[in-house]
Amino acid sequence: MRLKQVLTADHLRGLKNHKYNAKGTSISEVFMQPFWRWLVNQVPLWVAPNLLTFSGLLVNIVTSLAVILYDMNGMGNSPGWVYLICGIGLFAYQALDGIDGKQARRTGTNNQLGELFDHGCDAISTFLVALAGASAAGLNEYPYLMLTFVVLMELINYIYHWQTYVSGCLYFKKVDC
Repeated sequence: MRLKQVLTADHLRGLKNHKYNAKGTSISEVFMQPFWRWLVNQVPLWVAPNLLTFSGLLVNIVTSLAVILYDMNGMGNSPGWVYLICGIGLFAYQALDGIDGKQARRTGTNNQLGELFDHGCDAISTFLVALAGASAAGLNEYPYLMLTFVVLMELINYIYHWQTYVSGCLYFKKVDC
């Protein structure tokens, strides 16, 4: 049985030639960038950037599953501490996501595959956080609304990356999703 080739030679060439390019700043960056610069300097140089990325994904998996498992019917009935650890976990994920690229540049290990891995983990995290958020909001009572919410969150994530693919730049606005 022959497997279908997923990435063509043109895709691989595009990936090899890709350079990360982002413009704009959100209102939160004024506060977060100094924190992320401080935080990345606390990370030992031997820590791989992809380990930071994967650690953030694991945090989101554990905390989102906690919300979902404590509230299997999705009616927003989890204990308060579950939502608290989910919020703390989301902050930790965003911090790790904010420093993984800085760590890569700091250690000279930044590359296109690391960026692809980062954005793949972000896509999985978006789904998990949207599902946990829908569960926390009690949207299971309205399954089509819950499905719409989760699909819209992934669609927004996809559109951001499609815009980056087409324009060659990831644009941040003052307020982003």
